[in-house]
Amino acid sequence: MVRGHDDTRVPENIATERNIELIDDLFAEHFVEHGPFSQRTEGQEAAKEDMDTFLDAFSDFEAIVEDVVAEGDTVAMWLQ
Repeated sequence: MVRGHDDTRVPENIATERNIELIDDLFAEHFVEHGPFSQRTEGQEAAKEDMDTFLDAFSDFEAIVEDVVAEGDTVAMWLQ
């Protein structure tokens, strides 16, 4: 869960700008992410490790948020 729905900060500031430490400010301490292939990430440190692994594999990755839909604690994004 992302606190406060400051939605574009995750793909744009964390991933594109490589500001991994921002995860501590944006993610709840005990958040859980359910990935598309049944993987599960629990907690801020695991999220940082996953993001580092992803960015190592895709070193030229950039994300630009085109649209955001948020309801309650559910957020969906369309990225360019």
